Amino acid sequence: QRAINGRLFRIKRLEIEMFAKFSAKAKVFRNEKGECVTLAHDIAVHRSGVALGSTNYEDEEGSYTAFVEETDDSWTGHPYGENALVSGETVTLKKSEWTLALENGDPVVSLHIPGEGRLDPELVDETLAETKKFIADYLPDFKYKAFYCHSWLLDPQLEEIVGSESNIVKFGKRFIRQTGKSGGGAIFSFVFLNPGAKNDLSSLPENTRLTKALKYHYLD
Repeated sequence: QRAINGRLFRIKRLEIEMFAKFSAKAKVFRNEKGECVTLAHDIAVHRSGVALGSTNYEDEEGSYTAFVEETDDSWTGHPYGENALVSGETVTLKKSEWTLALENGDPVVSLHIPGEGRLDPELVDETLAETKKFIADYLPDFKYKAFYCHSWLLDPQLEEIVGSESNIVKFGKRFIRQTGKSGGGAIFSFVFLNPGAKNDLSSLPENTRLTKALKYHYLD
């Protein structure tokens, strides 16, 4: 339906969804140097920093709800770390140094990743450059604030599983990553193409380096 409505286009390696809304539980701030800090907002957080209610993170002991608190001269909240988890400590950002760059509901370009093909960095660079040109040429009134991606491919754990030189890992590092409530089943649907396989891990195939690494990660 999104394709029929002129919202979803295939440009080189990725599918590009126009007129999407930023849906992460976060507020993103930027300073004059271009540095970004992302604070968790309106999200229930497990004591480990994972979104509360995710598979294996349902117990509420030590949990809390993270909000960004605003005063006349600053914002205070719990930042997301490089591991995408919410920190238990808070930071304060002065309005004289930081500006609010992105929050829930803001217009974004949402990136979807078709299953076939590689994620070579050069090809992704070309895709993003061509997407910017496409929008400028054909949708000049669409004033988006960021590229956004909601995918298991952004999970920082993948670096431990497949190594830092993996194109999947390099793709994930393009983004400011944030935890979200997860049932933990996306890999079974999108990699193994069998949602029920999580009930019989020993039968998972090992026909690629990725499937073999993921299988043994789950078995461990």
